[in-house]
Amino acid sequence: MQAVTEPWTIDAEFMNKSVKAGIISVLLAMSIVANKAPAATAGAANVFLNVNIVLTGVDQISDNGVARIRLTSQDVIGAIGHDTTNSFPFGSKLLLKFPVGQEAGPSFVVRSIINRTNVVDFDVPSNILWFVQLGDWVGSSRTNLLGVITVSQTTIWEVEFQSSVGSFDVQGFTTAVLDNRGNLGANLVDTCPITVSSRVNGTGSDVAGNSTVLQGSIILSGRKILDVH
Repeated sequence: MQAVTEPWTIDAEFMNKSVKAGIISVLLAMSIVANKAPAATAGAANVFLNVNIVLTGVDQISDNGVARIRLTSQDVIGAIGHDTTNSFPFGSKLLLKFPVGQEAGPSFVVRSIINRTNVVDFDVPSNILWFVQLGDWVGSSRTNLLGVITVSQTTIWEVEFQSSVGSFDVQGFTTAVLDNRGNLGANLVDTCPITVSSRVNGTGSDVAGNSTVLQGSIILSGRKILDVH
């Protein structure tokens, strides 16, 4: 007697599990795509970086004699205060401000904390302290799925300081990392430095007008972004 073959039946429980798994997979894929959407664009901002200057060298103190010399950011702050009749408190910092999304260029400021909470920024006159990039920069850039642009640059920076108590004009090989990350996940309208490292050398003068020959480093770090409303 020939066996009767039962028709194929559908396992309802297996079918429900398969459908659920398919739906979960689709939702996960949609979530991944959503998470990779470009971030919102921030408005105008001021980007601040701490400036750490360390220069050492030789000072011509007489016709036949020289002395070792060392200059730091604190010496520069003191000279700025002397020439602008400001008395900056202990712990004041030299910063470089990069405006983003504004019609303005980078500039130096001295930041002081008054009574522990009151932040006061003094704009350093551009005829006292300034910097320029010499020639073009070379480097590379990349952009991720969130629209974050990261740039690596190599260039030559010149930094010049002129005051009644001393001066210097130094330049050198400079590397920088920039990106356009803003606050709270937003992207800035342009890239700005995260860190800058410059190995410099050059000449200058002391308070008596004696010539100096200098070498050292200028490091920018500790980026802070202040949104402009």
